[in-house]
Amino acid sequence: MCDRLGRGPGRPPLLHHSLPAIAAPTQAWSDPDGGMRDGAHGVHHAGVRWICGLSLTVDGRGVEPLSSVDHDGRVTFRGLVGGLDGARAEHRVVVHRTREAWSRGLVERITIENGQEVPVAIMLELELEVCGSPVDAIAGGRPEHGDVDIAELPAGALVRSGERSMAVTSEGGAVRVRGRRIVVSRRAIVRDGDWATLDVELEFDDPAVDDRASTVELSAPPLTGRPALDRWTARAVSDIETLLLDVGHGPVPAASAPWRLGILARDAIGAARLLLPVDPRPAAGVLRTLAAHQGVRVDARSGEEPGRMPNALERGGDYRSLDATPAWVVLLHDAWRAGMPLDAVRELRPALHASLAWMIERIGEGYLGRLPTGPYEEWLPPAAEGDDAREWFPVDAQALAHAAAAAAAEPAHRARRRR
Repeated sequence: MCDRLGRGPGRPPLLHHSLPAIAAPTQAWSDPDGGMRDGAHGVHHAGVRWICGLSLTVDGRGVEPLSSVDHDGRVTFRGLVGGLDGARAEHRVVVHRTREAWSRGLVERITIENGQEVPVAIMLELELEVCGSPVDAIAGGRPEHGDVDIAELPAGALVRSGERSMAVTSEGGAVRVRGRRIVVSRRAIVRDGDWATLDVELEFDDPAVDDRASTVELSAPPLTGRPALDRWTARAVSDIETLLLDVGHGPVPAASAPWRLGILARDAIGAARLLLPVDPRPAAGVLRTLAAHQGVRVDARSGEEPGRMPNALERGGDYRSLDATPAWVVLLHDAWRAGMPLDAVRELRPALHASLAWMIERIGEGYLGRLPTGPYEEWLPPAAEGDDAREWFPVDAQALAHAAAAAAAEPAHRARRRR
């Protein structure tokens, strides 16, 4: 039954058995043993799955997995390998793999440790299957290979897809191209008690991607004196840091891994509101980033309208969301109440007025509605499709609109009370 759910046509693959290494907008998903085989597995960058298969062999043999752990955008795998030339019957040759993501690439280090009293001769091979397909195809349960050019270079291999590219290099290994596969290998004789390493690096170049990893380190929450809770909180903060992007206006939490892993307004606003007691900088970054992309014209294709906040920033912006704009107003109010400097609040006042004007324009029969121009079937649930879909007023949007109106009125109400 699980296989049918995860692999049926048109269904997104399941992720509960996968381990991620993430540093937005780069992400790598694999099995707990480090292999990438199916489903959403692979190395993704900015909406493209560049690598859809990855396997490690030692002298043509697989590695028996022992353990794995992920932390701070890094995953470490540990396993055993036996039957090597010169090795004894017992498994005393250990394989350590460290996979670390960064904003524009991925580094994998493989270390063979010989715990025996005799040297062993090894052949390490890391095989990568090039995909080059949009991540949306995986989310829709339609994995496919994209149109790519793969060239073998003296310093490694280069994969091109239009203006985008991925370079594969290795320190200590040879890089060869075999069709759509790139093989990185190294021969070594590992003396007893010694080790040998193979480093492989992937680096992406995409001129159309403005997303850059944020360098902000979030403030640490105060210790509670409960070790388990403090460890959980520290891990949560660390995980959020790996998701922070910055397009020039401050840190913004990315969302929707492993599909888009980009800036989605509703998710970013929700995360920023929850982080306010810990660190207000993500809230300021979200507010400024969305305000910088606020709608200024009418565009039926993207749903852009004057004053409307975008739902997603990728592909020129997607504005087909009814609740992103009131949610932005609520976040501005909450950030102000949490101590956001008044100068920063005043800087966002034009965006606030434009947001409220858009909401007033969209009030129909006393509710926030009047669906945008353009293909509304793309984002409405099936129950709302039909001839009367343009009169659809979702309940959660009404709650947000009410909260936004009350939030916008509070400063004026306080000013009148002071008089």
